[in-house]
Amino acid sequence: MSTVRRRPSRFSRRWNWIPGGRGTNGEPGGPGTNPPPGNGGGNSGGSGGGGGAGGSGNGNGNGGTGSVPGGGGPTLSAATGTTTGATTADLSVSTNGTNGTLYWVVTQSSTAPTRAQVKAGLNHAGAAADDSGSQAVSGNGTQNISGGATGLVGSTVYYAHFMHERANGSQSGVATSSSFTTDSAATFPLDGLTVQAAWSMSRPLSTAYGAGSLYTASGGYISKLEDQTSNNLDMNQTIADANRPVEATAGPNSRACADFDTNDYLVGTTLANYFFAGAGYIVVSAMFDAITLNTGSPYTDHPIIGDDGGYMGLYVSDVGSPDKVSAYNYDGNQDYASSTTVTVATPYVLEWKHEGGNISLRVNGGSWINAASGNTGSLANVLHFGAGYSVGGAHFDFKLFEAAIFSVVPSSGTQDALVADFKAWVGA
Repeated sequence: MSTVRRRPSRFSRRWNWIPGGRGTNGEPGGPGTNPPPGNGGGNSGGSGGGGGAGGSGNGNGNGGTGSVPGGGGPTLSAATGTTTGATTADLSVSTNGTNGTLYWVVTQSSTAPTRAQVKAGLNHAGAAADDSGSQAVSGNGTQNISGGATGLVGSTVYYAHFMHERANGSQSGVATSSSFTTDSAATFPLDGLTVQAAWSMSRPLSTAYGAGSLYTASGGYISKLEDQTSNNLDMNQTIADANRPVEATAGPNSRACADFDTNDYLVGTTLANYFFAGAGYIVVSAMFDAITLNTGSPYTDHPIIGDDGGYMGLYVSDVGSPDKVSAYNYDGNQDYASSTTVTVATPYVLEWKHEGGNISLRVNGGSWINAASGNTGSLANVLHFGAGYSVGGAHFDFKLFEAAIFSVVPSSGTQDALVADFKAWVGA
């Protein structure tokens, strides 16, 4: 077998010096030996074999640093970004590496930054990413980013980009997630309005209410919906869990709601705290689970909002498919404005309006339906959600998202804006 000999250079012969070895299989290059004094390090360890860095120099001549790592770094897969709110998202990626640091950025472009840009927290254009960070890797497999991404902008498309750098300096390629879109930014539809009472299971309806409690529940049973105005007109159920709605999420936007069955209801206070005898306005978002009653008098059918004396309310009646929803007022006669437009398992925004000698109904911001009706016969009875005339009688299997009551009817423009906001929130 022939032997190939490498002729030493004049330089190495002079100093009795052997170059550092070439790195292989992701490992550092070997150190040079007996380097020349005063030259700050021996020959470069060479480019990392299969992605490994060359031997690092220490200033005394033990091999120099190799070239940029190549294809032998860790491999990333399953890059994921998942929206968790208007400004937040969960992030994860899988790696076959077992040590080092995982770097990530969130940007508004599917174009991947370079590895150096990801490590520096930059987007592909070299500007600061929308969010970025890093965390230690201590084992292979899925890496969930601690705390996720924060500080994002609502209703915006984002991408997550990841890069893993091993402890020996070898780097993965950049892995990019599919797009994800943050939720709509929080809105406060009641800001600047004079409201008698307002309730929501899922958000503050005004800036002033801020981070106040939305409801009280124990074991999933809701005992109180908190009024978000300063009037403290909470809706309560003090009897038993058997009569309390339960916590749930529903609708296309998966919003929190109070889920009523045919035994559940919440109790407010007398109507005089919410309306005038000749004026009032309600906007409510709800979804119906079962519509089975048709007594011939809608105020004894399914109550969304009503009172225990049968003087006002929003009721749903089984008349086939679609079914009927009615705005009701009693001025000595039973007066109804009705629309045969509703079905089960569909969210709706409904308006009840009493103004100018009319009781009026609107469904999802469509056309108003009006019926003549004078002053409400009595304001001494008690407001209920999920119950109406004869509290022990008809109830309703439905879900309530939000509601607001005005004693002074807001302008038509404000009504339209409220409906648009309520619809967008629940996906009606």
